[in-house]
Amino acid sequence: MLLCFRGSVVAGALLLHALSVATVGEAPFCTRQGGGGDRCDELAAGGGGAGEDTTSLLMSRVKGVRRAGGERRLHMDVNASSEQLDLYQSNYRGENGMWCVGINAVGYDLAARGGRNGAWIQPSKKALKYFRDQGSNCFRLPITWERLQSTLGDDFVDLIEGVDDTVNYITNELNAYVIIDPHNNDQGLQYNGQDVNLQQFVNLWKGITKQWGSNSKAIFGLYNEPRYGYADGKNGYFDPDSLDSDGQQIKTWFNWMQAAIDAVRNLGADNLILVPGLHWTGSRDWSGADWWGESIGGYPKGGNTRLAGLTDPKQRIAYDVHQYMDKKFTGEAVGCGGHAQSEWGGAGGDWGLGLTIDWAKRFKKKLIMTEIGSWPANDGSNSECKRLMGDFLKRMDDSGVFIGYQVWQFGCDGCMADQWTLKPYNLDWYRWDLYGGGCPNDGADCRSKKCCSDPSKTCHEKDQWWGECVTACTPGIHTDDAPEFRTPWSCIPLGPVSPPSPPSTPSPRPIPPPQQCSGGGQDCRNTKCCAVVGYTCYEKDQWWAECKASCAPGVHVDDPPEFKTPWSCNTFGPVSPTPIPSPSPGPTPPPLTPLPPQQCSATGQGCRNMGCCAVAGYTCYEKDQWWAECKTSCASGIHEDDPPEYQTPWSCSPIGGTCSADGEDCRSTKCCTDPVKKCYQKDQYWASCLPSCPPGVHADEPPQYQTPWTCNELGR
Repeated sequence: MLLCFRGSVVAGALLLHALSVATVGEAPFCTRQGGGGDRCDELAAGGGGAGEDTTSLLMSRVKGVRRAGGERRLHMDVNASSEQLDLYQSNYRGENGMWCVGINAVGYDLAARGGRNGAWIQPSKKALKYFRDQGSNCFRLPITWERLQSTLGDDFVDLIEGVDDTVNYITNELNAYVIIDPHNNDQGLQYNGQDVNLQQFVNLWKGITKQWGSNSKAIFGLYNEPRYGYADGKNGYFDPDSLDSDGQQIKTWFNWMQAAIDAVRNLGADNLILVPGLHWTGSRDWSGADWWGESIGGYPKGGNTRLAGLTDPKQRIAYDVHQYMDKKFTGEAVGCGGHAQSEWGGAGGDWGLGLTIDWAKRFKKKLIMTEIGSWPANDGSNSECKRLMGDFLKRMDDSGVFIGYQVWQFGCDGCMADQWTLKPYNLDWYRWDLYGGGCPNDGADCRSKKCCSDPSKTCHEKDQWWGECVTACTPGIHTDDAPEFRTPWSCIPLGPVSPPSPPSTPSPRPIPPPQQCSGGGQDCRNTKCCAVVGYTCYEKDQWWAECKASCAPGVHVDDPPEFKTPWSCNTFGPVSPTPIPSPSPGPTPPPLTPLPPQQCSATGQGCRNMGCCAVAGYTCYEKDQWWAECKTSCASGIHEDDPPEYQTPWSCSPIGGTCSADGEDCRSTKCCTDPVKKCYQKDQYWASCLPSCPPGVHADEPPQYQTPWTCNELGR
């Protein structure tokens, strides 16, 4: 945002101050190509007069000088009252968290004033691959309108050479997202200098949708920093410096946005759509910042608030905001003073971020920051600027309303802020290691990324707190874990190393042969099938699924007390329609290989199954349903000597004390109240008190539990 006038008039002193600041000679930045002249155009044209200097641009904004041209073909009612809008409905249904993080790949927007044949360049595939490897999974691709269409008003695109190749490379070869971004730099809503009208804008989006609507990794950014354009009989209609107190401009822009959304959806596309606002779509001033816009939604000056009423049958809308950290908010200067305050008066971007987050939460909306930038001043402030950017991004992530951000930029070789020619420059300020699309290395937690930097490994879950990249994973305790981390692994795979593009016709899931399917009472998450005819694999939660004849969601009263948590009853694998046959007599099954004798647990090891401790004076104390440990004593609650990631409450119930009655699980007590009976193990999930125990299937059990007994004696 070049100017942020907080009042109804512009004081002469502020204007003179602005002009004096604007004429200070600064090195050119290929940054926000709309706030201070098209500096990339100047560089691409050899430094000539292709772009306006900062002073003349500033004067043109203050005086309201606009270019002529344009024809109105489509009129819509801009006077719909806010009462007719549902500002509070959610219009985003998709992945949460900052999943779309990356960088702007400029090139097709360079030398914009040169029109279709200006000095544009194709973004380097080598550079795209470099940034993908660094963690970018969501590239923004600015393209001028003239290079998307050779004729204004067509409802199809006529791309310059290379554009489709770049989109295919990003989405197919790099398996990343691409934001299609009509981006005419300082010209705004113009085509070869002519202000465009609503019908021409809608036709542009019909053409883009026909080209990329079937590409699930293409995201549609409706326009870069919209301004000027033709509406209501006026050229230069959308004035970025207008106070818009009556809301006429934002009402008109609302109609442009709704018409474009409708055009995309009417063609059957469900791509994510990014909606920009007026006033440079700035984050600081998005909600009006108490100085511009109509009264709406509880705001006396509501800025872009009317856009909250946009509707989408696919519920795939996010709102596009920009923020630079220099004091002008234009990305034309080094330093990060804009975090705290504005050159033009008032608080800075950090304050404005809070307003914008509050706006999104109030109206149940999602945001994305497709331009963000802060450039090192090398004056001793770099470390502080890096910290401030890290804090800014963390606030975005913690808010729950942002789905991502794109760094500005790479691709302008002569620009001081180019992240490619100056690499690594300050790319580490933007924390792609936390929020980007890079896959974790060995030894790192891979639960959020669900992929591995080593293509030979897969991300496997240990529990709700940890996942790691390993070549193979066996459920249970891993003896190579450090003693303090020897808790069971679930070994659920959390996604492929490099997710492939889905096939056009999905292949049916192969059903493993019967001998590989799970028996009744066994965990069937991995096999996803059942050996017993008529049984289906039903999920309980992320740690357990079981073969059952039927499943009702909720708590199952026949579960052991320590496992009475709700069942989701989602099905894994094929659902069997075959009724359970009556058991028929058959040959006695051969004896199973007995399990090794039960031993008591050592200090630091889990003792839930053993129920006893190898060291005299120690007792097996329960933490929760997943863990118990041998200790000399145990106080209920959080134990501060636990590793931070395991600091959850201990119940401290002793395990292995009272003997078990008939029909109870005796794995923990390992003794029976009836002295005639002994505790015999069935499998790792059950043991019972019996007078005797022949190994194999017991015919007196209910059909759903007829799985083999090992009959290992668990008595102490």
